[in-house]
Amino acid sequence: MSYKRVIKVAGSHFDCGYQVGRACKDIINSLLESCRNDPPKNLTWEDCIEKSKPYLEITNAHYPFAIEEIMGASKGAGVPFDDLFVNFIEELWSDFDVASRQCTDVVVCPPLTNGDVVVGHNNDLTNIYLENIIVVDWTFDTGDKLLTIGPAGIYPSVRVNSHGICLSGNELSPNDEKFGIPRSIIARAILNERSYEKALAVALNPLRASSYNNIIATQNVNEIVSMEGSATDYELIYPKDGCLVHSNHYLADRMKKFETPDDFTSSWSRQKRGEEIISWYAKIEGNETMKNILCDHGEDGMPCNNTICRHSPNNTTVFSFIANMTKGFVEYSMGHPCESGYTKIWEF
Repeated sequence: MSYKRVIKVAGSHFDCGYQVGRACKDIINSLLESCRNDPPKNLTWEDCIEKSKPYLEITNAHYPFAIEEIMGASKGAGVPFDDLFVNFIEELWSDFDVASRQCTDVVVCPPLTNGDVVVGHNNDLTNIYLENIIVVDWTFDTGDKLLTIGPAGIYPSVRVNSHGICLSGNELSPNDEKFGIPRSIIARAILNERSYEKALAVALNPLRASSYNNIIATQNVNEIVSMEGSATDYELIYPKDGCLVHSNHYLADRMKKFETPDDFTSSWSRQKRGEEIISWYAKIEGNETMKNILCDHGEDGMPCNNTICRHSPNNTTVFSFIANMTKGFVEYSMGHPCESGYTKIWEF
């Protein structure tokens, strides 16, 4: 496996963004060109730029460091800032096929493990993203460090910081999106915090435009939560009997009214299978058991769109991630984990 797609950046938020933008210039330009040519339904690209302005204002007022990173990335990649910022407002792209960007998360902890808190995440996107996933090792001039994995380096899907906080999670389909701080910025801001309490407070920010299912975890078994959110409401889901599984549909009864109708066949299947596998174990052996779960191809062993390790022309596992929060290290698999295996890439 090649790890040429792992980059290290250091300095201020702007400096780090600039270095990511420069390193990922070709990918960023290619993704932006695709978006310009296929804007959200009933909008021109110029409409998108205009609509982004109030989102920019409220975001800069609350999380200016995130705007500095995007500004740096735009300069490094040689693209207009406004164009780049539009792509951080997923709420403008609500007609996008959510089924093509689904993921599966599994968290195990005591009493099911012998002490370890382990977070596992399979990231599923369309095949075109297979060559666009970048691991970024950030060191800020404040001394804070951050590991991110996601498309083009600047659109991370999972994150771990040097204060022992992990953020993973899943795409949902909330029907109450509103003007506010984009959910992608909220996710970035969560990992700018140094404590579980403050990280969760960011996830719950009432000014959010919408929300992912944000899974926040530390090594403390009492600091693991799935914040199943929408723009206007949320439910906090905690591990039960040492495990937490989440795919791409709302689990909490009170949140189901916020779910946009969609085909959740894959999500239901992955959720059920994850819970089933975990039920086989009286005790889970940390990372090794997690690898078995994330590589699973279902009861019949036939990989498809409905298995945890997804194999499909339009929905495929583009990377897999395991963070052992107790022992302080991250393992990563590029592409299908069943084929690539895992390599330790970061310690904290």
